[in-house]
Amino acid sequence: AAAANCSGQTGSAYTACVSGYDGHGCSGLSGADLTACNGGKAAAAAATATGPTTGTASSSLDCELKFSNPLTWIICPVVDALSGIISGVDSIITAQMDIQPNSIFCSNTNQTSTCQGYYSAWQSFRDIALGFLVLVGLVIVSAEAIGSEILDAYTVRKTLPRLLVAAIGITISWPLMKFMLVVSNDLGIGIRHLIYYPFTKIPNGPDLSFGGDVSNFFFGSAAVAGGALAAVPAWIAFGGLGALISFAATGALAVIVAIVVLTLRQIAIILLMLLAPLAIVAYILPNTNRLYKVWWESFSRALLMFPMIAGFIAIGHVFAAVSFNSGGAFNQFIGFIAYFAPYFLIPLTFRMAGGAVSALGGFVNQRSQGTFNALKGYRQNQTKKRVTAARDGGLYRNKTGFLTKNLNRIGAYTLDADEQIPLAIGNTSGTNRLSRFRRLVAGRQALELGDALGQASQQHTEAASKKAGLHHTTDNAILGERDVFKGGMDPEKLKDFDKKYGEKDEHGALIMQDVIGKNGEVERDKQGNVMREVARWEAPEDHDTEGIRQYGLALQDAGLAGSEASFAGKQLETRAGTLASFNQDPETKRATMRTVAMAGAAAEGKVTPEALASWYNKQRKAVKGDSVEEAILERQYEQYQQVAERNRPSLRFGKGILKDQNGDAYSVMSDKAIIENGKEIKAYESKAAKTNLETLRVSQIGGAKGEIVDDMKASWLHWGGKNAPDAATKKQVEQQVGYLISSWGPGDPGGKKKLMEFADQILTPVQMEDALRERPTGQDAEGAQRLAPLPPEEPK
Repeated sequence: AAAANCSGQTGSAYTACVSGYDGHGCSGLSGADLTACNGGKAAAAAATATGPTTGTASSSLDCELKFSNPLTWIICPVVDALSGIISGVDSIITAQMDIQPNSIFCSNTNQTSTCQGYYSAWQSFRDIALGFLVLVGLVIVSAEAIGSEILDAYTVRKTLPRLLVAAIGITISWPLMKFMLVVSNDLGIGIRHLIYYPFTKIPNGPDLSFGGDVSNFFFGSAAVAGGALAAVPAWIAFGGLGALISFAATGALAVIVAIVVLTLRQIAIILLMLLAPLAIVAYILPNTNRLYKVWWESFSRALLMFPMIAGFIAIGHVFAAVSFNSGGAFNQFIGFIAYFAPYFLIPLTFRMAGGAVSALGGFVNQRSQGTFNALKGYRQNQTKKRVTAARDGGLYRNKTGFLTKNLNRIGAYTLDADEQIPLAIGNTSGTNRLSRFRRLVAGRQALELGDALGQASQQHTEAASKKAGLHHTTDNAILGERDVFKGGMDPEKLKDFDKKYGEKDEHGALIMQDVIGKNGEVERDKQGNVMREVARWEAPEDHDTEGIRQYGLALQDAGLAGSEASFAGKQLETRAGTLASFNQDPETKRATMRTVAMAGAAAEGKVTPEALASWYNKQRKAVKGDSVEEAILERQYEQYQQVAERNRPSLRFGKGILKDQNGDAYSVMSDKAIIENGKEIKAYESKAAKTNLETLRVSQIGGAKGEIVDDMKASWLHWGGKNAPDAATKKQVEQQVGYLISSWGPGDPGGKKKLMEFADQILTPVQMEDALRERPTGQDAEGAQRLAPLPPEEPK
């Protein structure tokens, strides 16, 4: 197109006209060249107004929004944005490749002009080269005259013609350099337009409407369906959004490197043109001829880069245009790649060019290699983390949403189909024929895989517990154990706190419990109504960072200064981020906040039987129907119970904790209503509670802390109090309480105070005296005070 519109110009005016038509500007031009360049710009503007008549149609992307296909509303903005970016990059690259001859070579006599400065520099090198030329001639003549063996006859015969060629070459090197630069520009522009011209009738825009019918896209294209199925594993393999941004950053960095190298190429070409006279002198003698070869190789290959890159880009655009208009989703995808691919091949042309350009490219790449490697390392790490997450079925944190749940499933199946398929088939606890058949086919394999998952989950929980580093008060706050903070809450704010965080039953009512007084009986208000309070708290959902933080702030607000409630609230506030990040860390992602809290509280012996039962019931409800998850929960439940029992014997599995007919766990020391012999009673009144007391050895409770008083209080009062229904069990309880008083060390003063107040309701004064006298020397002041009014023990 440029050639057709500038056919009336010749020489430098023709080059200027072509430059103006192609939009490369007219800076540095004057006289006839400037007029020709402006004429080329006007011709290009007229061609744009009347529609393209040359190969420009295939050099840009179009995307038309269509109501018939909602996908275009997502795709077209992306296509338009990328097309705009590439258009800008293409203009920059072309500007860097197309060195304007008129900005270097001109007939302007103004001594301050840029081109005159270049010419003056060349003249200086020309004069130096002519001086070397004379020197070389003198050496040759002198050596021949005196018969010196410095140059043999063959060398002289070979050198003399070169001397003549060099003399001519040095003199005309400036216009010769201009001619070569113009040829390079014309080749670059010409090759691009020669490739475009046969395809000018092909529409340039990709037809993203897929025939204009949404059904054609969703149901008529197997390629698109296959692409959709491959999207999740590809998204995993490429590292997700972060890696995608990293790829974009790598591409941007590659473009920047390319532009830097092309800029250095321009500098190198100008420098090599100025040094041309010296290079031609080096051509004369055999020993210096290699310097000329280095110059020529660097200069010629640097000039050839423009045609090479222009050809790559043109071929990519033409191939894209052909693919776009071939129809079908797959061809759309291929065309889209083909359109952008040539720009990423530019660094390859640096190596193909060799010489100075290759050295410059290597230098710039070496300086930017650290950034490239950092981006590559980030992508590799992201991919590794996402593959691990996908195999665990946790690529997306929202595991309950329809879309994210199925994307997690696709990711897991894609990476571990040999494990996921048997797990899906055999993992069932149903009783119908299909469930029995599924267990027969893959039940055993599913259990083995479930066992492996259970071990991994436990390891993740242990790692998360160490990472969280919570205090037992915080663990209990997460578990919803209100009783732990009962004495440290502001009475004025407790009611509001309970209304907000109190656990609700299935009907939405707060779960309440009777308030037990010091005498072990239910407390009543002035009207005789039983006083009740919220039984436990409901902590925020797992990984809800803001919910955890707000919960911590509320605890601080409701807690008295220096109380455990205030301390736990402060911890929750400051560690909300850590607690919420478990599902993002491959080492802890299987751990839930409640499970981590249970592990920590159990290890310190600070978890109550009611808390363990409540945790188990909540987890069981969440995994109901999934036999593998149920098996994992049972293993965790037994493990935490065993860990907790070491410091808290009231947590004995099958003794202190039982399961009702529905499979729900409960503490035999709680006031939970259960049915026994057709009658509704409290759990601590049951036969199981009696058996628990009778089988609890006094040595087991000897090292226990004050929390055991809270655990056992209801059972001890019922079976060992004044109205105990069984004399043998009553005696057993008296022994347990008496032994606990006699063996309790000087630590935990709060627990001792609880025990002393409570023991008065179980033991007679004589039993209390005997228990206190058994205490080791150096006991607490309270024990000594209780003994002071008593007479000395009679000698036996």
